[in-house]
Amino acid sequence: MAPRSKLMSAQERLSEQLQLLSQFKYSDLDMPYAGVGQHSNKATRSLDTKDIIRILDTIAVALTTGVAGDVYAAAFDTRGRLTLVLAKNERSTADDDRAVRHLCSLIISPQTSAARDVFPFLFARCRANIQKRIAKMEAVVKGFSVGIDEVLKDYKPKSIDEELPLSTDYRALRYGDKRDEVSVPQMIRDLLEVIKVTVDLFNSLDQSTSQDDVHGTFSAIVFSALVLKRSRLLRSLCEFQGFIHRGRTLEAERLKRRLAKVCQYSEGIDDLIFYAKHYFPAGIPHCWVGPIEGTGETTVQLYGGYIGAMKRALNNVTPSQKTLHAPRGRFPEMGEEWNRSSSIKTRVHAEIRILLHLDTPFDENSGHSQQQPIGCSKRSCLCCTLWIWAYNKKHGTNWLTSGSHGKPDSAWALPGPYAHAWMKDGQSEVDEAVIDGVQERLTQTIDLLFPMQRRLSDEHRSSGSELGGSDSDGEKVAKERNQNLASDANRVWANISGKLKRH
Repeated sequence: MAPRSKLMSAQERLSEQLQLLSQFKYSDLDMPYAGVGQHSNKATRSLDTKDIIRILDTIAVALTTGVAGDVYAAAFDTRGRLTLVLAKNERSTADDDRAVRHLCSLIISPQTSAARDVFPFLFARCRANIQKRIAKMEAVVKGFSVGIDEVLKDYKPKSIDEELPLSTDYRALRYGDKRDEVSVPQMIRDLLEVIKVTVDLFNSLDQSTSQDDVHGTFSAIVFSALVLKRSRLLRSLCEFQGFIHRGRTLEAERLKRRLAKVCQYSEGIDDLIFYAKHYFPAGIPHCWVGPIEGTGETTVQLYGGYIGAMKRALNNVTPSQKTLHAPRGRFPEMGEEWNRSSSIKTRVHAEIRILLHLDTPFDENSGHSQQQPIGCSKRSCLCCTLWIWAYNKKHGTNWLTSGSHGKPDSAWALPGPYAHAWMKDGQSEVDEAVIDGVQERLTQTIDLLFPMQRRLSDEHRSSGSELGGSDSDGEKVAKERNQNLASDANRVWANISGKLKRH
């Protein structure tokens, strides 16, 4: 077992380096493995994994309150009786357990047939997180709208059913008898406007608004967001490989990701209801991962300011005056932010907790090469992704989450000497791989960033979160869901018809 003092020293150094990367707005674009790539690992998942990871992601999201640091993970334990295993970055509470029980009872209830029936639970538990997702989606929709005329000028549309698949209900509701007279470019412009106006209405709702109106307005947002998310225009922009319009591709990827995150509270829940009723008709047994001993969980104090941290990152070479001046010009609030974040409470992240709880020492007959999905309420961070990759490589396993944002998190704790760890010089070899990976990225970032250059930010990374609808559930299911949403949308849009142009 690693000496406690050595582990803490490694944790302090790691947290300091992650804090520097965070201050430099770093996000990894070049994960050198199949586990999480720039466009997520969706292409490498088996058919079973695709379905299961969407379900697990949705369960984790349905528990997330939106409070900072409130991050959940979920997986299935198949070693005996099929059991849902849950973890969070912080310790789980009695309220968390009550929420799980309530959610599980709702989704298998005979009275529950669609996501709309679960909205009362979701808005009681997750309203802050739903609002965050809507706000982020709105910001990207507004940005995308600014350049839409330029995009459409170069675009060659096909038939309406190819351009806006599964949109019959939307077009009938939006345009009535004139739906065949409106051009595709105009429909795209109108669709963006519908989303913005409906979001404005949602944001105007207050505590006096009936829950039925809140849920109906959210359904209307989802109804229109789904049409845009499925559109051929958005798909073609995301798939464009050229460099001339790379900015458009990145913006389209952000838009698709934000739309999917909002729709997950409807589409993802619909999938979860179907899955639970099919596989867990009598209920879903669950358990929480308990505390893990011997980790790097602690409170790290950063001393000496960011200049001292940069010096240590440069192997105690004092940065030149030109290098020291650069962050003051490019990141003028860096010193203040560093001092404000000088005390860091580190935690082993939820997906790592689940992996360590479920995995066992290597056994040739245990089928370790089979994909083992872990669902997360938030895409995996830089260190979780590096750690899972190194763990898989060392132990011949195939654990994976649905995606990574590649961001550093200075509160990430080293898991330490787990039961079947391979040790080297008193340090878990998997932990060492993360430490080396972060050091390498920090060195490269400093080389690129100073004095004049900057590494691309996380805005240039696409999402691994394509949950709740990137894979078609079949036209029949999609049409049924559209009809459920259309009823709410019709009522909501009738009240704001003056703000929506008719063509």
